[in-house]
Amino acid sequence: MSKIVPPTGVTGPTSIARHYEQRDCMPVGSIRTPDSDAKFFGTEPSKDINTLTYPKSKYDPNLDKKKTCLIAAHAAVCGDRPLNYGKPEANFNRIAALWNTWNTVRHAGPYTGTDVAIMMDLVKTARLANNPAHSDSWIDKAGYAACGYDIAAKE
Repeated sequence: MSKIVPPTGVTGPTSIARHYEQRDCMPVGSIRTPDSDAKFFGTEPSKDINTLTYPKSKYDPNLDKKKTCLIAAHAAVCGDRPLNYGKPEANFNRIAALWNTWNTVRHAGPYTGTDVAIMMDLVKTARLANNPAHSDSWIDKAGYAACGYDIAAKE
């Protein structure tokens, strides 16, 4: 990770935070993490995602909604998801293999809504390869099949 360097003439955590808050941005190329924010703002890194503090943007009244979304995503990605689907790398590689097969077998032009329904079904198939007893994936497959059937009849 690159070191965050404040602009010329901006010194101290308060000035740095104010500088970027006024511009509604962080340094170009920086990746936001609790540790990088702590270095940037001159504070101790937070170990609890619920207490992360970022400068509020006067341009975005929906920051709390976004934070809630990101906390839920963090819980999903860092929770028991791998028990159902396997490691993300393995799951994504299974999906890629199935999509590549579909592309070879069927693809004859731009993707259609039917193709998307089938490819989303293949996502669930790849997940079931890790845990065939995961009922949500079976239910989702049935839903994609029903939607795909309806879309195909209209295309």
